[in-house]
Parts: sequence; structure tokens; C-alpha cells
Amino acid sequence: MAVGDNIIFYTFYRSPNSNSDNDSELLRLISYLNENYKEQLIAVGDFNFSNIDWQSWTGSGNEKNIDEKVIDVLQKMF
Repeated sequence: MAVGDNIIFYTFYRSPNSNSDNDSELLRLISYLNENYKEQLIAVGDFNFSNIDWQSWTGSGNEKNIDEKVIDVLQKMF
């Protein structure tokens, strides 16, 4: 990044009661931002995925499918 470039700072919040449509849209938005603004993007937030073990980056529980999708999208950002 060069001097004068913009930094895009995004804050995300996902309700613990989010439905699968909202989850899909959130992941689509994060993927879009990563693909188009990766060098300029700083993303933080509270995703409220309580079944994700953030130490090992693994999902468990009833929502394992969405947990794995979230992990996949976030790992692509790094």
C-alpha cells in the first residue's frame, strides 16, 4: 500500500439468532470485500459463532456446515 491509499475499515455484527439467508449474505459480502479490496481492508466484528473453536479453526455442533463456511471465508482473507 502506498502513501495516500485509502484503508477500508469494516465492522461486522452477526446476531446469534441470525438465519441461514442472513449468514449466506454476510459470507457473500465478506468474500466480495476480500476479493475486491484485500490490500486495503481491515475487518473486525462479532460473528457470534459459538461453536467455532477459534484456536484450532474448527466447527462443531448443529451448525457445523455454516461454521465450516465461515472458517473457509475467513481463512482466505489471511
